[in-house]
Amino acid sequence: MPRCSVAHSDDGGTVTPVQRAGAVALVAVVLAMASLVQGPGWNQKAHLALVRALSDGTPVIDRYRAGTGDLAFSDGHYYSAKAPGVALLAVGPYFVLDRTGALDAVVRVFGIPREDADLWALAVIVCALAAALTLVLVARLGDEVAKGYGVAAAVTLGLATLFLPFSTLLFDHVPAAAFAFAAFAILWLRRALWAGLAAGVLAGAAVTVEYPLALAALGLGLYAISNTDRSARRALTYAAGVAIGVSPLLLYNTWAFGSPLHFPYEDALPIAGLPSNERGFFGIAWPSVETAARLLFGERGLIVITPVLLCALAALVPLYRRGWRPEAALIGGLSLAFVVYNAGYDAPFGGDSPGPRFLVAILPFLAVPFALSYALWPRLTLALALVSAFYAVGVTLTGPLQAAGWEWLGDLPGTATAPEVARFVPLVIAAGLVAWLAVRATRIRSA
Repeated sequence: MPRCSVAHSDDGGTVTPVQRAGAVALVAVVLAMASLVQGPGWNQKAHLALVRALSDGTPVIDRYRAGTGDLAFSDGHYYSAKAPGVALLAVGPYFVLDRTGALDAVVRVFGIPREDADLWALAVIVCALAAALTLVLVARLGDEVAKGYGVAAAVTLGLATLFLPFSTLLFDHVPAAAFAFAAFAILWLRRALWAGLAAGVLAGAAVTVEYPLALAALGLGLYAISNTDRSARRALTYAAGVAIGVSPLLLYNTWAFGSPLHFPYEDALPIAGLPSNERGFFGIAWPSVETAARLLFGERGLIVITPVLLCALAALVPLYRRGWRPEAALIGGLSLAFVVYNAGYDAPFGGDSPGPRFLVAILPFLAVPFALSYALWPRLTLALALVSAFYAVGVTLTGPLQAAGWEWLGDLPGTATAPEVARFVPLVIAAGLVAWLAVRATRIRSA
């Protein structure tokens, strides 16, 4: 079936003001993400503990476990109760920065604790760079469905969703989402067999970074064979790629626990006296309708804090009708699958979080139909994007791990005068201003 896009005329190979503004906007968003030095927390320190241990040549974090409760205990030793992917990505850069004294130099120059310097540097290297790649790919795919609106879609993802706060924290959500979305982009843009292999490697890497991305790997596998006459060969190459992508995870499990299928979640210690991941399958049981409603419409619900996602969901219908049927089905199906899985988890919001952080993985996929939404319903989409950006930027400035819905507004006056915030407010404001200019430059027209 022919695929149609909302097209605009341009001058071919010349660099237009729209493209220049878009490039500046994306760079500004990434610089804003990289400028934020957030405080530590259990989740981040669990990743950091494993990074430090790996740099010493061991998966055991006995020396570094202070300050985190995200622990596993096996055969008399402590381990990080996290997937190893973030640590595997970060250990090389950390080893160089630590052994060369670069991190100590950061401490001396900026006067921040060494732990904060470690977390900031690794968050920039692992999360902000992953976010940058994702924004570029969203802009590219957005232009596929609505030419000229890809940058608006990417900026909306980067400034108006939970992608912003979690790009400033050493969590696994953004790099995992980046791997999965990159797999989607390759499968979308390339039909060759090598593309199936490369996408499989990326999808498997996403699982190594965050276990629930197995849902995305499965969905991407179905997408890979949905529109080709070589479905069997494509499936085999994709499966081979996934096996390669998850091999670091299996090797780590073997090294740490003696079996490739022994995951740290099996030995996770109780948190605050409560059982950890004991219900169902690693804490996932039958989904609850009430929990699903809270994930979407509670005080920290995804729709409540990011209402612009309603436009993305609505745009799936015209996306499907314009010929992008497998893509619309995948985006909608993954969104539903992650909500259902999250609704069955015993800690659906993942503890202290500005929103349902386990749903961050679907945000880049939902960002693609933002482009079509801007083309079809510009005023409504922009209005809801501004509301969403107000939340995302505000909650990032005031401390995303202390947020409970919109309650951060009450803390804003005191927080905004803190020296720590003053250092990075200018960059965030600049990113928002340039993003706004870029949105206007994409020729958003009245609906």
